Amino acid sequence: MNTKQGIMALLVLVLGLSVSSCRSSAASTPTKVSPVDGMTLVYVPAGEFTMGSNDGDFDEKPQRTVYLDAFWIDKTEVTQGMYAKCTAEDCTKPTCKNGGDDHPVVCVKWVNANAYCQWAGRRLPTETEWEKAARGTDGRIYPWGNEPATCEYAVMDDLTGSGNGCGEGNSAWKVGSKPKGVSPYGVLDMAGNVAEWVSDWESLDAANGAGYVLRGGSYLSIPSTVRSSKREVLHAPVDKYDGLGFRCGTSQ
Repeated sequence: MNTKQGIMALLVLVLGLSVSSCRSSAASTPTKVSPVDGMTLVYVPAGEFTMGSNDGDFDEKPQRTVYLDAFWIDKTEVTQGMYAKCTAEDCTKPTCKNGGDDHPVVCVKWVNANAYCQWAGRRLPTETEWEKAARGTDGRIYPWGNEPATCEYAVMDDLTGSGNGCGEGNSAWKVGSKPKGVSPYGVLDMAGNVAEWVSDWESLDAANGAGYVLRGGSYLSIPSTVRSSKREVLHAPVDKYDGLGFRCGTSQ
C-alpha cells in the first residue's frame, strides 16, 4: 500500500468510526416506558449545548451555550391512539384526524396538549429542552447532522418536486417513519411530520405577535423551517391546525 492509499484508508476508517459512534450513542441512550400511556421516553443527560443560530432568523440569535439539568423526552410525537385514552377535562376531541392510531394527534390547542402531558404524569418540554433533544451538543443544523434536509430524513416538502408530506399528500405520516432522521439521543420526528407545542410563551415575536412557541416544522415545511434552531409562534385566532401536535417531557 502506497502513502496515498494509506491516507485514504485512514480517512475511511475515521469516517466510519464517526458514523458508528453517532449511531451507537443513540442506540445506547437510556429509555423507559410510561405506565400511563405506553410512551417510550428517552434520557437526555445534564450538560451544556449550543442553542440558536447566528445564521438563522433574528429570534434564533445569538448562538449561545446553555446548561440544562438532565431530563426525559418522548421518543415520538403523542399519537392519536394515546390521546384518545386521556380522561382529563381539557383533553377534548381533536377537530380533525389524519391517519390511524399510530399517527400523531393533530388539531389540538396548547391547552389540550398541556392537559394531556399532565394527565400522563409529564409536562410539555421547554423549547430549550426540545432543542437539545433535537440537536445534541455539537451545534448541528438538523437532528441527523448537517446534511441537507430531504425526504430521506424527514416528512416534509424538500423542494424536489414531491410536494407536501414527501408526495403523500396533505397529511402527517405515522410516528417514527423516518428513522434516518433520528437525533443524537435517539429521538424521532424532531424535524417535519408535525410541528410541536412547547411550554414557552413568546411575547415579542415580530412576525406573528404573542403566542406559544412551536418547534420542528411539519409535513408542510421546507428545508429552512425544519432546522433544529427554528422557532415559530402561533397566535390567536389560529390556535391549532392539522400539521401541529406535541410530545411531552419530564425531569424525573
